[in-house]
Amino acid sequence: MKPAPLQLKEERVLFKAWTRAGGVKPGWVERWYKRSVDSLPSASKSGTSSRINTQLLLVIAAVALAGLLSRLLESSGGNAAWMTAFLDSAHRFAVGFERIFLETTPFLLLGAFTSAVIANVFSDAEIQALFQGRTLRSVIIGILAGFTLPVGDGGSVLVARQLLRKGASLPAAAALMVAGPGVTLVAVGAGLGANGMIGLAGLRFATAVIFALVFGLILAQESEPERIIKIGNLPAAGGDSVSVLEGESPVSKAKAITLTASIEFLEWMPLLVIAALLGGLLQALVPGGWIPPVQGSAAWQNAGSGLWAILTAQSAVGDLYTVQNNLANWSTSAQRTYLMVGMAVDVKLILFYGRIFRRKALLYWIMLSLSLSLLAGLAIESFGGLH
Repeated sequence: MKPAPLQLKEERVLFKAWTRAGGVKPGWVERWYKRSVDSLPSASKSGTSSRINTQLLLVIAAVALAGLLSRLLESSGGNAAWMTAFLDSAHRFAVGFERIFLETTPFLLLGAFTSAVIANVFSDAEIQALFQGRTLRSVIIGILAGFTLPVGDGGSVLVARQLLRKGASLPAAAALMVAGPGVTLVAVGAGLGANGMIGLAGLRFATAVIFALVFGLILAQESEPERIIKIGNLPAAGGDSVSVLEGESPVSKAKAITLTASIEFLEWMPLLVIAALLGGLLQALVPGGWIPPVQGSAAWQNAGSGLWAILTAQSAVGDLYTVQNNLANWSTSAQRTYLMVGMAVDVKLILFYGRIFRRKALLYWIMLSLSLSLLAGLAIESFGGLH
């Protein structure tokens, strides 16, 4: 009996979402695979699947290596110093992984849903009318979008990628992406609601706006966007679910949005797992003396808090509460450094931005954000600090 058209459409879409997440084709769906593979966008047939499979292999290898190391240390027996050090590192790894994964997942889901709405509700012309035009105007529009959309850490990358696919200017999309973690309403609300954090939250908001303005204006000087962004990593035209269903009877907007959001979320989830594993591993390996509060000069304290912000890769909300819990132990300059660096160049964001930016542009962003954080700290100190 031939499957109903609606059933066939749904299975083709779900199969694509599953394969993007790294699933292996079981026998009972191979016939659906043969029917649908010819209708998939060319980029989806090769690039995405191979990238996700490679990411999953890296995840499996990291877990296997951690298990082997724990077994070797356990079998060494009797050496209390080794076991104490191992347990301390294992605890740091577990806490680091959990924080990165759990704090980023909601923003990633919101970003996938927002990206799906943009893909299936707004036309290319509407997006271009809003996010194109004079450079300064488009950058400001991008920052305002980062403020109003509740996408935050990680989710802003998915939205920026969809805007680029729809024809938004590169400065506008980049401004939204890099400003999102620091200016989103979620982070602003957390700063206003946390005791004693209004000043630091306001500083972070202003710094994020400046970072996005400068970076957007720099990118505007590039006349060939393909030298800055990875065109092949942009979503398929029309939204992934629409591309898969091309040639079939139309589906409702709500269903198309749900399917597209699911596919994008599954596409980015392996990268989040890798970021959480990498962040947890680096936190476990960093020497205890480098963990804030670092002893020594102000420069060493700032360097320690900046490094810890990169490795912990917490969300903008998590960063605020980390600083709030350490107000008595960290110096004021170390608190500022942690907040400014953490919203710009942590492990998770570097990996996410690397899916869109080419290596040169990503390096520009890292150097720009670190240097501007240093200059902002020096400027604040020269005016007597932040009160």
